Amino acid sequence: MVTIMSHISDYFEQFNSSLTAASQSTSQSHDVSASNNKIPLTFYVFDFERYSDEVATLRDLRTFMIQRWHNSFFYALAYLLLIYTGQFFMKNKPRFELRLWLAAWNTLLALFSVFGAMRVVPELIYVIYRHGIKYSICNNSNAFGVVGFWTWAFCFSKLPELIDTVFIVLRKQPLIFLHWYHHASVLIYCWFSYQDYSSTGRWFCGLNYVVHGIMYSYYALRALKVCIPRWVSMIITMLQLTQMIVGCLINLQAWQYKKNGEVCQVTDENLKVSLIMYATYFLLFGHFFLGSYIFKSKRANQQNGAGFGLFTRTPIAKGSCVCIYSGKVLRTVEAIRLKDKAYLMRLGPQVYVDPFDDKTVLGRYINDPRNRLLQNVTFDKRPEEQCAYVIAKRDIAAGEEIFADYGRWYWLKSTPNRLEKLPV
Repeated sequence: MVTIMSHISDYFEQFNSSLTAASQSTSQSHDVSASNNKIPLTFYVFDFERYSDEVATLRDLRTFMIQRWHNSFFYALAYLLLIYTGQFFMKNKPRFELRLWLAAWNTLLALFSVFGAMRVVPELIYVIYRHGIKYSICNNSNAFGVVGFWTWAFCFSKLPELIDTVFIVLRKQPLIFLHWYHHASVLIYCWFSYQDYSSTGRWFCGLNYVVHGIMYSYYALRALKVCIPRWVSMIITMLQLTQMIVGCLINLQAWQYKKNGEVCQVTDENLKVSLIMYATYFLLFGHFFLGSYIFKSKRANQQNGAGFGLFTRTPIAKGSCVCIYSGKVLRTVEAIRLKDKAYLMRLGPQVYVDPFDDKTVLGRYINDPRNRLLQNVTFDKRPEEQCAYVIAKRDIAAGEEIFADYGRWYWLKSTPNRLEKLPV
């Protein structure tokens, strides 16, 4: 490990003479010494990074964020109002596909996050190696120069990132509390922290860039209908949980430094808000992880009596997601080989899902009455997510059985003398 860090340090030192990561702070409350201003970053510095303070538009935006950070509360409120207005507007309208737009948007955010990580993370590693953990947590030299530009870009990006929710609303996807709470609260916190040049932002910014680079790349591929194993999304959620744990630890460590009388350029108020925020994120992401990958959502309940079947526990509104039909993902060749195709569902070309071995998948207990009048749900097949959402076609009362049309079957010739029956 020491050898690796030594190589990293040597790499940075090659460019120390030509690159300057920070300019002198104009704030009397956040002075940074000249020795701390020279931090090597990368092979090449773009003009928009080097001269960001001289570009009128960027300079005005940074000044606006510092002086009017409290506007973030109004943006968050408007965001929440638009969410519920949009859902009401879309309630009785068909969903928009927007697949190419979604792919383009996620690709843009992925590229932004990856490039931001390439600018911010090397500085974090260098600072830890040269000055130690305390300096990386308590010195806000990252707020200036090239890294300062990407720190500002990170905070400002939380505003356009709200567009993520627009796609969810227009595509009529399930909108969970975690999603809109995270987007609204992180916007407010980032703008609040930027006006103080909080030193802990060095860690928060770097971690978020890395996780978002991976996450938005995954979303972009999914939007392009690229089949990705379910364990990948599980790993991403685990990375998010790790990010929240590290965020809590950084805040606690900074609090300890201040408690011991050491200088740490982050306010007590910021530490309290940040710790509460990261703790709630950890709880929400943990709940999401358990509900998505360990336990299944229990909006519907399997009947254990004769005939089995699936029954609602509570009333479900029209257009709501009752449960998810998921399982082992198979290609056509693999689907043909199944001995029992009772639960097999075709999601798209060459993509099938079979929950035969997973009794926790509630969708497998839905009966097909072959009577359209009794059918109260439909399958919204999403091959890119390797599952199908069970969507209520009408308002469903508590205790009512769930019925669906599983679709037609077609015969596929697997061998010269044998026909296989597969779902359409």
